[in-house]
Amino acid sequence: MKKIIKNYLLKEIKLDPKKTLVLISLILLGISIFLPLWSIKLTAPQYPDGLSLQIFFNEIAGGQKSTIQNVNILNHYIGMAPINIDVIPEFKYLIYVQILLVACGAYIYIKSFKLKSLIKLFALQSIFCLFCLYDFWLWLYTYGHDLDPSAAIKIPGMSYQPPIIGTKNLLNFTVISLPSYGVISLTLALIILLYIICHKKDILPTEFKRSDDIIIRMVKKK
Repeated sequence: MKKIIKNYLLKEIKLDPKKTLVLISLILLGISIFLPLWSIKLTAPQYPDGLSLQIFFNEIAGGQKSTIQNVNILNHYIGMAPINIDVIPEFKYLIYVQILLVACGAYIYIKSFKLKSLIKLFALQSIFCLFCLYDFWLWLYTYGHDLDPSAAIKIPGMSYQPPIIGTKNLLNFTVISLPSYGVISLTLALIILLYIICHKKDILPTEFKRSDDIIIRMVKKK
């Protein structure tokens, strides 16, 4: 009975749990390319539905067609620079860096499935994510502090830097800034990779080398 069950497992179940987890991680990394990474929402009495901005790897999109235009009008009155992705060079190459990292992960999955390779992928992706987070904060700081001195509304000592995470009141606006689906996808991918790296010996290999123990427990339960 034990031999029959073992042969069935080896013949019918081909998935390597470790490689399956890596594949899921790669899918999550790839999905992040198409999802918004961060969300910033402004609410005020004159905008009861709020003005929503979605930040992607390569663009800033508004919740509606007129959102960015409305935000730029507000920025003009308080001296903030208009939102223009053409003046933010990172939008031109960040998405390609992420695509390259996903391609490297795919190569590791297909050709070089080694622990050292997974550690390198985890490290590179983590560094890239931290760089993106720092760069995002830097641009928020620049937009909020580098104000036009000839602006219509000037309050001495006032800056308009949105929070990177959380809620902040700026004049009569409430600004809410939170990670969006892309960051959630990246975070889950990194958690999975870290789990594989830390529990390498605890994950069953393709050949089910510990299948004997599993089958013995199954038989005992019966």
